[in-house]
Amino acid sequence: MTPEQIDAVLNHFIVDSLEWLTILFPEFETYTVNRRAALVDMSFMGHATFCQFHGMIGAIAMNCWATAAQHALDSLWARQVGRRAYDDAELMING
Repeated sequence: MTPEQIDAVLNHFIVDSLEWLTILFPEFETYTVNRRAALVDMSFMGHATFCQFHGMIGAIAMNCWATAAQHALDSLWARQVGRRAYDDAELMING
């Protein structure tokens, strides 16, 4: 793939994720840029896997960002991606 093709695929994925996250979280557009960035980054795991984060999703719906971050960190995903999970959790907590 050319760099342009790679950028096009990435952009398509990001737009798709933003649309999907807006459906999943009706308040998504009101979240801070950092919190939206963390959720978009996490959406790279795939929508089906993301939806298995019931505790995190519920905490976000209640605007409990520290709890949501802890749920994310207490997962196989966090063990698999290492530092990236802590970066996303920090974005969630600090907004």
